[in-house]
Amino acid sequence: MKTIRPNPHPLDYDWRFTEFTVNYLASLCLVGKILSVGAPTIAAKLTEQGRDVTLVDTHPIQDVKKHLRLDVNLVQPLNDNFEYVVIDPPWYLDTYYRWLSWAAISSGVNTKILLSIWLDSTRPLAIEEKKELFTWITSWADIEVIKEALSYEMPNFEKIILENKSTNKLRHGDLAIITVKSLPKLLHYSIKGEIWHRYIFNSYQLAIKQENNINTSSNVELIKLEEKNNWVWQSVSRRAPRRDKIQLWSSENEVAIVDNPSTLIELLDNLLNEDNFDILKNHANSILEWNIPAPPYKRKMKWLQNC
Repeated sequence: MKTIRPNPHPLDYDWRFTEFTVNYLASLCLVGKILSVGAPTIAAKLTEQGRDVTLVDTHPIQDVKKHLRLDVNLVQPLNDNFEYVVIDPPWYLDTYYRWLSWAAISSGVNTKILLSIWLDSTRPLAIEEKKELFTWITSWADIEVIKEALSYEMPNFEKIILENKSTNKLRHGDLAIITVKSLPKLLHYSIKGEIWHRYIFNSYQLAIKQENNINTSSNVELIKLEEKNNWVWQSVSRRAPRRDKIQLWSSENEVAIVDNPSTLIELLDNLLNEDNFDILKNHANSILEWNIPAPPYKRKMKWLQNC
């Protein structure tokens, strides 16, 4: 299915369902209104089919007609009712508590929630975490689990850290079908409060964390986190050591520490507004080692993200 969406960025946990899984999940949404939470590929397919689907997702570029650009971790549930909810959270237990409680309250009693969930082999505590989650779910809903029913395409930011970049290894997930019997309490999710300046140049995405400067000059130095791996970060996990040190991050998993974030933001804003690549080259020369495209651009955009 064709998409206008840019290349996936790690900050969005943007693993996209395969076409087979998209068709499978769409076929399970039999009648009525559908809410898609963090599952843009499903929302796009249902939109294509002429179904009444609303997508909730923080990213501004989507292939749908009805898009609520909301962060589930920050806003109150919707005042609405839906027959089906398709929900694909980042695969971390704390996120599931928030997203599921938010979705159940937004959709109402008797809603069927189609939930993606990690495999038992995903990490050392995967089984224990899943048991804890399912115990909570069964206090307010019925649940059926279909093992390895879902498959995901490997995003470029994950492919690029592998030696064989032509590999097309699929990531799989379980499917939990949840029937809401009563509404759970809305559970809290603690965000770090990091502000990221997000940019799109063609299909390349760049994010810079808003932080204090180490120096106040007009030049910017990028510092590698791992010298042996050039600029490419060798992980896709939220729990990876030193992940919190990343200040500049691309959709190709290039990462860096930045000595002068505010100046780099000004330079990128200038590139966005005036297509002035020379100023960026002159004041942040090491970024030329990244794959950031040069102007002219078919599209460009900026927004702020609270993580």
